[in-house]
Amino acid sequence: MKIRVALPAADPPDNLQGSANAPSTLLSKQMSGLRFSSMPLERPVPLALCRVTTQRLRKLVATLISLEVAVTIGSISSNEVWPRLRESRSEGWAEHRSVASTPRPPREQWMDVLRGLAIVLVLALHATLVVERHGVEPWARLVALNQVLAPYRMPMLMLLSGLLLERAMRKGWRRYYEGKLDKLVYPLVVWTTISLAVIGPDLGLADPRSYLGPYHLWFILFLGIFYAVAPLLERVNTAVVVLACLVASGLSPDGSKYGERLFVLMAFFFLGHALAKRQEFLGHLTTLRAVLLALPVALALSAYAVIEGGAVVYGPLLFLPVVCGIVVLIFIVRVAIKHGLGQTLAFMGRNSLVFYVSHYPLMFWVMGAALGMGVSLPIIFALSMMTTLGAGTLLVILAAKWGVVRALFERPRSSQISFIAKRI
Repeated sequence: MKIRVALPAADPPDNLQGSANAPSTLLSKQMSGLRFSSMPLERPVPLALCRVTTQRLRKLVATLISLEVAVTIGSISSNEVWPRLRESRSEGWAEHRSVASTPRPPREQWMDVLRGLAIVLVLALHATLVVERHGVEPWARLVALNQVLAPYRMPMLMLLSGLLLERAMRKGWRRYYEGKLDKLVYPLVVWTTISLAVIGPDLGLADPRSYLGPYHLWFILFLGIFYAVAPLLERVNTAVVVLACLVASGLSPDGSKYGERLFVLMAFFFLGHALAKRQEFLGHLTTLRAVLLALPVALALSAYAVIEGGAVVYGPLLFLPVVCGIVVLIFIVRVAIKHGLGQTLAFMGRNSLVFYVSHYPLMFWVMGAALGMGVSLPIIFALSMMTTLGAGTLLVILAAKWGVVRALFERPRSSQISFIAKRI
């Protein structure tokens, strides 16, 4: 049996009782195929007592017509319905997290633009680091630019990821973890293999640390850890989680990657999660008045980063100044969007994973070839940026068309694997 239901404007009556005088033969035939075995009455009601007034009967008919109950061959049974309902309810942590009951909110453009801007800043930083890997002193002006923006790159990416956590957890725990395995853990493994093959391990193939987020992939590893523990902290106040992360960061050894850095970036991740729940507060943070208060703090932090030689201090003492800098950047991005700017950055932000995981090994190869030909550093920087951005864009386009390319960034299903094998 197939049923098509369109909800009426008002709630139907709580108790729908039968009548000895059926409104029509068609209605009685349609209702005869329905069995309400899942809602039994406490005691049988005699048919003679089920009398309704003409007005009540008209309301009943109007309700059934508005519901557009179309019954075809066969009948519906509670044995067919309730197992599906139980399965859908078990998908999430609570009934209110159902995808059907909670519509997906529209994607914020300023988040995509800001994430795209952060990706460009990361590429600019890695352009200097890759040159150093080849034993060459990086371009001085690019180094100065990286020092000014050093405190904001990775915390901003983590905060933006935290802003999307609430939306991801609405899918239910099963789809949530499957999605993270498919789109975080899987590409981490794939691009760890590719990066180690192109660049080579820093600590040797026998050292397990060589496979824990090497080079730029430590960010994907951290992000996977944060997404993994987020559902476990669902019932804990988010402010408490942020404070605990900052305390753990302060107690960790200075400069430790899996201590100080991990916990302070986790604080930014859950700060984004907290702001996603309080959109009004986020709006107040990015007003002109708030930005004018945050701007001097952000400038002072950038000056401090330049004085310190660009050394990023991931400790908890700089947490609030970094937040001030991110607030200023959000305001600038929103103003740019109002003037019709940022479309290219928005494209990069929507496909940030592709640009992030693919750029480093390609940049290493391009810079190595250019240095071997004696090209000057400014030209090498421009060439590497254009190559990585162009290659990232091409990979996004090809991944949308070809499953073979898409398999570099998302775990393919069994049916997709069979199709790819046939094409190969």
